[in-house]
Amino acid sequence: MKNILLDAALNDIRTIRDSIGDSKSASSQIYKFMLYLGIINLIYFTIITVGAITLDLYTYQIASNTSKLLTTFLYVAVFIYFMKIYKKERSGSNKYYFSFLCVFAGVTFLLPIMMLLIRIMLYYMPFSNEKIVESIVYLQNISMLSNILLFCTFIIICAVILRKIIMSSISAIIIFVYLVLSGVYNDIEFMISYSRLPTSISLVSLYYHIVISFGFIILAIILRNGCGAGCSNGNQ
Repeated sequence: MKNILLDAALNDIRTIRDSIGDSKSASSQIYKFMLYLGIINLIYFTIITVGAITLDLYTYQIASNTSKLLTTFLYVAVFIYFMKIYKKERSGSNKYYFSFLCVFAGVTFLLPIMMLLIRIMLYYMPFSNEKIVESIVYLQNISMLSNILLFCTFIIICAVILRKIIMSSISAIIIFVYLVLSGVYNDIEFMISYSRLPTSISLVSLYYHIVISFGFIILAIILRNGCGAGCSNGNQ
């Protein structure tokens, strides 16, 4: 019985690998999605961090609002690109890649919109300020966990495409570290004493931003180089 289940699981992995990994178009699109997300998150994190260190309160607020508008515009651009891919793949036969696109859209686009609507509702509900703050923090935690899980999903997909299943263990390590930091060490913060504003950043927030910015960019480069090497070997 165990051998039958194992053979079935291995067959599913081969099917996913053949349907996504052997498609240059799908691999290229996944690479672009990861690169775009990494760059957007890195821009936002850099502006917020550098601004908190070097700017006064008034200028920092302007920089913060500008960075939010910029990242929103970039996400809209990614959404437009996504819709082009979605319409193309919806009529295709690659159900695994299409399912991935649905998950990607849910976490990247739908979840932030839902959270924005909930935040708007909170301000019009008869709740105390303390309750509103708790709710916003809870929503932020959900958003961070969802993005970490999305990144881990990308790692697993890249592991299948590149035929390096051992990469999947990295996703388990990343989510484990995040759960430990958010559940056990969530109160650890680093004060930036030389900043012009009283600035601090939590350990879990620092880890999160590094993963979804540098992590996505590095993973995109690994996928591109791995696919390039694989194509070259295949041509030889």
